[in-house]
Amino acid sequence: MSLRLGVATQGPTYERMQAPLAAAEITVVPLDSAGVTLSLSEPEVPAFDVGFVYPPRFGTAAVIDAVRAVPWVNDRATVARSRNKAATLAALADVVQVPPTVLAAAPRDREAVAAAAAELGYPLVLKPTVATQGIGVTRVADRDALEGVLDYLDAIHRFPPTGEKSVLLQAYLPEATDIRVMVIDGTAVGAVERHGPGWKHNVHRGAAVRSVPVDGEIATVAETVAQTLAIDYVGVDLLVSEGVVYCSETNARPTIDDPALYERDIFARLVRLIRRVAG
Repeated sequence: MSLRLGVATQGPTYERMQAPLAAAEITVVPLDSAGVTLSLSEPEVPAFDVGFVYPPRFGTAAVIDAVRAVPWVNDRATVARSRNKAATLAALADVVQVPPTVLAAAPRDREAVAAAAAELGYPLVLKPTVATQGIGVTRVADRDALEGVLDYLDAIHRFPPTGEKSVLLQAYLPEATDIRVMVIDGTAVGAVERHGPGWKHNVHRGAAVRSVPVDGEIATVAETVAQTLAIDYVGVDLLVSEGVVYCSETNARPTIDDPALYERDIFARLVRLIRRVAG
């Protein structure tokens, strides 16, 4: 049975999936959700049978959803659940290792935050609860640096109309190996080790990647994370430090790297997932 798959990203994932999915009679249809102008009385939304990862701009996505009302591989609730780093870590803390982390909700009690930071120990990592691509993630060396970052955040948080203002304080794991594991429909299909030019290892910030075996504890932890969060298509970010495998966060909109980096046929599993969701 042929299907039309609505895809809201036009990046590398969109480009890499077109030919393999076409061979399985799945046509990839681009969905524009950024910078568009839509008539709400007669919105022009292309026809598709199943969506691939709910668009990041929820306002436009809701219009697309209202017009087409189709199932999604990673629907709105799934993407929102993965976006929230605090909720993700709290949900995973009983099933896998996560870095020691403290949520500092706004308005922040400076002394309480400082006490939490001292207990975690410096240097530490400060990050937004909702963000991607390493944006806003800061390594904090001492209390003076912490106060400076909090002053800056307090200043910029005074005026935005909406937005999450909480931050996370997280233990810094020096010399940790950064691994992204791709899990599709409950199975870890491949893993890459990421090396950035600095201490951050996001591919969007120029990190180089190399394939690493996806087996043993790496696979077990990643699959446990995906199952616990009920995310069918997910990138699980792991930090391996002193022999311990930690889950630092997840991404329900992961980029598909060069398929040659994966041990298993990622597109065969993706086709099965898409057809299962389509029903």
